[in-house]
Amino acid sequence: MVKNKFLKYSLILVITSFISKILALIIKIFETRVLDFKLISLVSLLFPTFNILITLSLFGTPLATQILVSKSKYKEKDILFTNIVLSFLITLLLSIIVLIIAKPYIFNVLKNKNLLLAFKSLILILPITLVSQNIRSFLNGKSRYMLVQVSSMLEYLIKLLATIFLFKYFNNINISLSITFIFLLNIVYESITTLFLIHFINKDKMMFNKEIIKDDKRIVVSYTLKEIINSFIMFLEPILITNLYSKEVLNKYLYMINYNTPLLLAPTFIITSLSSLLITSISKCNNKKDIITILKKVLIFIIVFSCIYLFALKKFDTKIVYLIFKVKGPSFIKKFPFTFILLYIEGVFSILFDALEKSKINLYMSVTSSFVRSFSLVILSFTSLGINSYIYSLNINIIITFILDIYFLKRIFFHKNYIIV
Repeated sequence: MVKNKFLKYSLILVITSFISKILALIIKIFETRVLDFKLISLVSLLFPTFNILITLSLFGTPLATQILVSKSKYKEKDILFTNIVLSFLITLLLSIIVLIIAKPYIFNVLKNKNLLLAFKSLILILPITLVSQNIRSFLNGKSRYMLVQVSSMLEYLIKLLATIFLFKYFNNINISLSITFIFLLNIVYESITTLFLIHFINKDKMMFNKEIIKDDKRIVVSYTLKEIINSFIMFLEPILITNLYSKEVLNKYLYMINYNTPLLLAPTFIITSLSSLLITSISKCNNKKDIITILKKVLIFIIVFSCIYLFALKKFDTKIVYLIFKVKGPSFIKKFPFTFILLYIEGVFSILFDALEKSKINLYMSVTSSFVRSFSLVILSFTSLGINSYIYSLNINIIITFILDIYFLKRIFFHKNYIIV
C-alpha cells in the first residue's frame, strides 16, 4: 500500500512538474525573444543576489515546516505560524541591511548603477515569498502535493501572461525601471498563489511555540548556511569572470547561462518535483532498508531519463538552441561530458541528507564545492583556455562533490555507529 502510494505520488508530481517545466521553458523563450540581450544580462547579474536575499529571509523555515509537520510532533498550525514569524523577523532585519548597503554594493561590486533601484525593491518581495514558501511546505508535509503543484502551474501561467503582454514594453522605457518591474512582478505571482493555497488551510487558532524554535535550530542553521554558500557561489561566479577574464569570455559566459545552461539543467525538474515527496516519505521512515528502497527507485529513474536526454541534447545541440530560443550562436553543450548525470544524482543525495536532518553534510559539501569551483576558476584564469576554464572548473567541481557524496552515504548506511534521526 505504501509503495503504491509512493509510486502514485511520484507519477503525479513528475507529470505536473513536467507541465510546469514546459511552461517555464516557454516563458524563457518569450523572455529571450522579447527582451534586449543587455536587459537579460543585467537581470542575470542581479538574480544571484536576489537568491541570496530569499535564502536569508526564509532561513530554512520551509524545510523545517515540512519535516516537523511530517513528524506530527507539534500542532500543525503552530508550526506554520511560528516559522512564518521567525522568518518575518529575520526579513525585517535583512531589509534594513539592504537599504544601508545598497549604494556601495551596486556601485563597487556589481558596478552598474542601473541595478540600484531594482536592488532596493527586492525587500518588497521577501515578505510575501516567505509566507508563500512556508504554506507550500506546510501542505507538502501533510502530503497534499497536488495542491502545491497546481499552485506552481498557476504561478507559471501568470508569469507567461505577464511575459507575453508586459515584457515587450520594457525595452522602450528606462532600463533601471524595466529591471525593477521584472523583479517586482514576483509580488503578483506569489500573492495570487498564496491566496489560492490559503483557502485549503483550516482557520483554527495559531500559537507561537518556542519549543518549535528549538527543533528548528537543528534543521535550519546548517541548511541555511548551505543555501547561502550555494547562492553566494552563483553570485560570485559572474564577478570572478568579469574581473579575471576578457570581455569576450564574459559574453560567452552570459550566452551560455542564458541559452545552454537551462537546457543542461532541464532534467532537474524531476528532482525538484520529487523533493517534497522524498522529504516527507524519508522523514516518516523508521529504518535504513525503507530509505534505501526509495532511493534506488528514484535514482534508477533519473539515471535512465538523464542518459537519454543528454544523448539527444548533445547530438542536436545547436538545432535545439535555435528551435527553442531562435538564437544563432556557439553551443557549448558538447564540451560537457556526461558529468551532468552526476549532478542530477547529487541533487537527490542533497534532499536525502536534509530529510535525515543531516544538513551539516550538505553544508560541508557546499563549502567544499564552492572552494573547488572558485579556486579552479581563478587558477584557470592564468591559462589561455578562455571559456573552457569555466567549463573545466564546473566539471571538476561535479566530480569531486560526487565522490564526497558517496563517502557520506557509505557512512550513513553501512557504518554501525552512524544513526538516522
